[in-house]
Amino acid sequence: MRNRVAELRRERNMRQEELAAAAGISRQSIIAIEKGRFNPSLEAAIRIARCFGVPVEAVFFPEADGWRCRPETGEGRLIAGQGAPELAHITYGGYPLRYNGGEVVAACNAMTLLGAAVSPEDVAGEFEDNGMPLLGGALGTDPRRLPDYFAAHGVTCTPCRRDRLPGEGVFLWHDFWYAIKRNLRQAIVYGILDVIIIALLAYDIFFFHLNYSLSMVMSTMFFMSLFLALLYFFMRTYIYLMIVTVDLSLYKLFKNALALSIVGIKRNLMAFFGVLLVLGVEYLLLYIYFPLGVILPFVILFSLCAMMGVYAAYPVILKHVIRED
Repeated sequence: MRNRVAELRRERNMRQEELAAAAGISRQSIIAIEKGRFNPSLEAAIRIARCFGVPVEAVFFPEADGWRCRPETGEGRLIAGQGAPELAHITYGGYPLRYNGGEVVAACNAMTLLGAAVSPEDVAGEFEDNGMPLLGGALGTDPRRLPDYFAAHGVTCTPCRRDRLPGEGVFLWHDFWYAIKRNLRQAIVYGILDVIIIALLAYDIFFFHLNYSLSMVMSTMFFMSLFLALLYFFMRTYIYLMIVTVDLSLYKLFKNALALSIVGIKRNLMAFFGVLLVLGVEYLLLYIYFPLGVILPFVILFSLCAMMGVYAAYPVILKHVIRED
């Protein structure tokens, strides 16, 4: 016997103890029922359904049914995405479909492309009827149940397993370690050069700043050092991104990074000012609430600054390097 006890209980913000007390059974029985390990008596099932204010058949249904299909009530169509305006009126698990309806939209589009068009309202309703929303819909849909939906509508759906793929699959950790292994030697070489360049630029800025007032040459060199430091700040983001996206020598990496830094100057400056803003907030936090100012760099500061640099640089690389290749 399958049931929707856990789903309905969460939708009504009920604890297991509260439901057990209202239904006149133990909390352990509720836990066993929700996990499918225990079938309640007819009397207990009726009391549980009354606690939810729904018919008993809306809570408990035979395992032999397999899948509870709904009669088609709408017209099937392709949908651009879960944020499409025509879906604004649909809810799934008590949430707007634009929030958690990715699987609903994918199933609707798949059925439409397979010639068995169904409406998103029908798909969302069937998912709910069969207990597929995770945490009442807050976490989307249980992907393990998707083959059941397609099978109920006459579509064979075989879950993709890594050991059954014809070739090497693209998986997150595999792709991550492959990128490290493939670019490790060049990354180490450039990493050493990066440290040396940053150290030299820092030394130049410090040296010419100390001798700023001695002569016009020293003051000019100080501003030149600042300019070179800013330029290299732009270039290094492009270099690191190109190391993992294209196969280029170090010379071409520096050459392309210089050209892209100039071409994408507007995006680079926006990222630079964004980094300055984040650093300014960090500086203020050190005065306003010192513990938070100390913890922030270890939590989000560096990753946020890196994200802004990547957000500014990658579209330029994509346009002028990757697509041209």
